[in-house]
Amino acid sequence: MNVAIHSLFKFKLGCLMLLLISMLGGCGWFGGKKTPTRVPAELAEFKPNLSVRTLWQAQVGSSGRFALQPAHSGDLVVAAAADGTVSAYQLSTGQLRWRVTAGFPISAGVGVGNGLVVVGGGEGDVLALSLTDGAVRWKSKINAEPFGAPALVQNVVVVRASDARLFGLDAEKGSRLWTVQRTLPPLVMRTEALMATSADTLFTGMPGGRLLAVNASNGNIRFDTSVALPRGSTELERMVDVIGPVLLNAGEVCGAAHQGRVACINIQTGALSWARDFSAAVGLGGDARYVFAVDTRSHVQAFSRNGGAVVWKNERLQYRALSAPVSWGRAVVVGDFQGQIHFLAREDGAMLARVPTDGGMVRAAPIMVEQGAINAVIVQTANGGLFVLGQ
Repeated sequence: MNVAIHSLFKFKLGCLMLLLISMLGGCGWFGGKKTPTRVPAELAEFKPNLSVRTLWQAQVGSSGRFALQPAHSGDLVVAAAADGTVSAYQLSTGQLRWRVTAGFPISAGVGVGNGLVVVGGGEGDVLALSLTDGAVRWKSKINAEPFGAPALVQNVVVVRASDARLFGLDAEKGSRLWTVQRTLPPLVMRTEALMATSADTLFTGMPGGRLLAVNASNGNIRFDTSVALPRGSTELERMVDVIGPVLLNAGEVCGAAHQGRVACINIQTGALSWARDFSAAVGLGGDARYVFAVDTRSHVQAFSRNGGAVVWKNERLQYRALSAPVSWGRAVVVGDFQGQIHFLAREDGAMLARVPTDGGMVRAAPIMVEQGAINAVIVQTANGGLFVLGQ
């Protein structure tokens, strides 16, 4: 029995290593004597049609191999580093308001809500801090590695683990309320499947091409709908995980699956509204009219929210390892592996502007902020740069 388990583990580990090599090595992101088969597109010159500048920037610490995403609440922007540092800045000025150390390496963050900042990592550690001054509110533990930003839904903190389990914790005390565990396929992608919330419901993508809606108060499943079905003869070919951020807007939740489809689902019934074949590299962005997606070649594509028709496609950033997109005014914003922030026209995908940062890869999706007179995009790089961009 032990031999069989060990053999199965070696098989899965070998397939996972093959997947990582094919995703990373094939894109030419690290050196070697062999000519890379996927060469990132050179950045062509164009006439900017949108004025964007850096309003302020700060150094928050490297995010390492994790897609740590900043968060904002009111006039505060909070960011975390892989070494355990959590920092809060005043949105309007960039002034440092507080900085604390979690006491463990951070792999999941940042979640904000109900006056809390929540991060996770280490050996299942989850830490809640006061949004006001960074004081520790509580510390809890789950029996898995936290992965992706925690979500706060009413009085519940939901933490997603690297094995796709969901843990509901009491927002006041940190005690465990419930756990959701689904049957997983033999191979899964290690990716931050960020969660979205509406009222008391949490939405998240799952391995196997599923999109899940969970009652945050008790962990009951409200619907479990297929975004894409596995196809192919090998486990690698059949991997159709819903990855990255899911998109919640106008009564629908949308998700994108690797080697699968882009699909939108009615949040009341769980019924599929529409779906289109698509192999996603990262999660979705969008607004009331469009769903924006990035495929495995770093082509950016816009789908109509009403029926899923393809509106436009931009191939000029091919193999530049783009982040998930975010809609910002008349632009769609993505970051790339060299820390370049690209602004594409919302209506036709044309290049509007480009802003450099510190050269570090942008793994997490930029976030859009509309706070009083401030209309900005916030980006965190793997090198630890926090950039607030605006007009």
